[in-house]
Amino acid sequence: KFRLPGMGGGVAVSSSAVALSPERPYRFSASTDLFLPAFFYSSPGGFFWTSYWQGSDLLGDHQAAAILAFHSGQSYDYQADYQYRRYRPQLALGAYGMGRKDLVDQDTGQRFDDTLHGQYAAASYPLDRYHRLELGLSGASERVYYPDEEFRDDRQARMGYAAVVRDAVRGRYLVATAGNRLRLSVSEAAEVLGGNRRYHIAGVEGHQFFPTGGQSALAFRAVGMQALGRDHPDLILGGLGGVRGYGRSTTRDFGNRIAVANAEWRFPIFPDLNYYMWYMFPDLYFKAIFGTIFTDVGSAWRSEGEAGHSDMHKLRNSVGLGLRIYTFVLQEFPLFFSFDYAHRTTQNGGIFYFYLGSIF
Repeated sequence: KFRLPGMGGGVAVSSSAVALSPERPYRFSASTDLFLPAFFYSSPGGFFWTSYWQGSDLLGDHQAAAILAFHSGQSYDYQADYQYRRYRPQLALGAYGMGRKDLVDQDTGQRFDDTLHGQYAAASYPLDRYHRLELGLSGASERVYYPDEEFRDDRQARMGYAAVVRDAVRGRYLVATAGNRLRLSVSEAAEVLGGNRRYHIAGVEGHQFFPTGGQSALAFRAVGMQALGRDHPDLILGGLGGVRGYGRSTTRDFGNRIAVANAEWRFPIFPDLNYYMWYMFPDLYFKAIFGTIFTDVGSAWRSEGEAGHSDMHKLRNSVGLGLRIYTFVLQEFPLFFSFDYAHRTTQNGGIFYFYLGSIF
C-alpha cells in the first residue's frame, strides 16, 4: 500500500502484481537457437548438403552446436560441440571428422584418400579478469590410403595439452582496437589407449593492437612453434594462420620448427552500414564493412638440435588486401565474412581466400 501526495492521511491505495503463472523451481529447458540448412545439385558437381544447428537452455548453462557438410560421396565434414557454463570452470566436449576421396598431391602427383575422426574434452579456468588456464585431452584417428600403391597408413594419436592465456584485448563493439593477448601452450602425444604416435609440440602466440583513431587499428601477430619426437607432425608455413599467398605443401615450406609474423592495418569503410536483408531467410543484418592492408612473413625449417643447420634465411613474404563484413543472423548471432588476396613477393602469383571469422 502507498499514499499519494495531497490525498491526506486517511486514504490508501493498494497495488499488486498479477503473476502470469505459479512460481516453481527452475527445471532444465532447452531449445533451438539457430538452424540453417542448405543444399543444391549440379550436373558437374553432384549433390551438396550443409547445415548448422545451435541450441541452449534458458539460463545459458548448456550450449551446443553442430555443423555437417556432405558432397556426393566424395567428401564430408562434421563437428559437434557442447559447453557447460554453470560454474567457474568452463567445460567442453566435442567430436569432429572429415573424409576426402581421390585427392591429388600437387607436388608428387600421387592420388590418395584421407579420413580423420577425433574427440576431445577440455576445461578452461579463469584466474582473474585477464588470465586463464586451459587443459584438455583428445584422441584422433587418421587413415591415409594410396590406391595406386595399395598402401595404407593408420595413425592413432592420444594427446593431452595445457595452456596459459593472458587476454587484455579491448575495443569498440565488433573490432579489437587496443590491448594485447598472449598464449603459451604445450601438447604431448603418448602411446596409450591404442595410440601409436609419440611427439610433443610447444608454441607461443602473441597479439598486439594499437589504436589509430576511430575504429581503425594496427594489429600485429607473432607465432613460434616446435614439434619434436619420433612421430612429430610437419608444421606447414603456407595458408591461413601462416604466410598467406603460399600453398599448404608437404614437400616445401614445412619443417618441425616454424616462425610467422603478421601485420595488418584495419580501417572502417562503412562503420555503420546498418542494412537489413529482411527479404530472405535467415535474414542478415549487415552492421559494418572494414578493409585491411596486410603483410605476412615467416619461415619453416628442420633442425635436430643444432641451430646452425636451420634454414632461417629462407623467408617467405606476402602482401595483400582484405575485406571484413560484419553481420548478424536473425539480428542476434554474429557472423563475420572475410575476403583476402595475398600476393607473394618472393615468388610470382598469389591466392584468394574466403573464410568465416578472423585469423586473430
